[in-house]
Amino acid sequence: MTSADLPPPGMLTVPLDPLAPPTPALAVAAALAGQAGLAVEVVAVPPVGLPAGAELDAAVAAARAAGAPAALGVELGGPGGVVPALIGHVADGDPLLVCMAARGRGALDDLRLGSVSAGVVHRSPVPVLLVGPGVRPGWGPARLVVACVDGSERSERALTAAARLAQRLAADVMLLRVYGDGDVVDRAELAGLRDLAARTPGRRPQLAVIHDDDPAAGIARVADPGPHTLVAVGTRGHGVLATAVLGSVARRVTRLAACPVLAVPPTAGRPLPPRITRHATAWA
Repeated sequence: MTSADLPPPGMLTVPLDPLAPPTPALAVAAALAGQAGLAVEVVAVPPVGLPAGAELDAAVAAARAAGAPAALGVELGGPGGVVPALIGHVADGDPLLVCMAARGRGALDDLRLGSVSAGVVHRSPVPVLLVGPGVRPGWGPARLVVACVDGSERSERALTAAARLAQRLAADVMLLRVYGDGDVVDRAELAGLRDLAARTPGRRPQLAVIHDDDPAAGIARVADPGPHTLVAVGTRGHGVLATAVLGSVARRVTRLAACPVLAVPPTAGRPLPPRITRHATAWA
């Protein structure tokens, strides 16, 4: 096998529900895969006795048609549940990201954004790119990664993941800090943001400070101008509802934003390797 026959270094894993319509996450994953030189892995966990071969074949073909350099389908057995099966597969396969839809518009969906997507976020060993209901068709390629920071450990974790992903995508990074409408931002806080930007790996980030008493709405507004932005947020990982609830700001940004949201849980600590410009022929 020559170097040209090798699969792309790294994958994006896209969970597929064989009982639901085609996932909008597939087109987003294909756009990123084409941009970063990655493969798309479509994974289905069908109910026992219901094969998903036809749905997987169609999804693989769609990923290739949408620009993924390579794509493959994997069917998992899920007698222990969909989320455990997906998490076990992700842990064993070590993809760079999981990319999945997070549908929802009602009151319950605003809280949960889907039990499977929320469960994967809180247990995933890699960041999870959530494609919410506001993401428009034709999104991508990514030119700007907006990292939401607030001084917490989880936001610094999100910034690190955002910067590493931006390096893979050759995209710019923006550090976004949202204050309340009545908050006064002093020089020390601005100096802290500039210091954080200086310590961010890769390209020197842009800085943006806005005032909004609804942080999620403010973040979604900044990320809305065009189809080439994604947002990175840190999520909490503890508490009684940790397996079902993404966290108030993260879940609302996912519901409101017109772009994908990179959710970075505490369990996602592995760094992204650098891009290697090599594509598959045997996988295509």
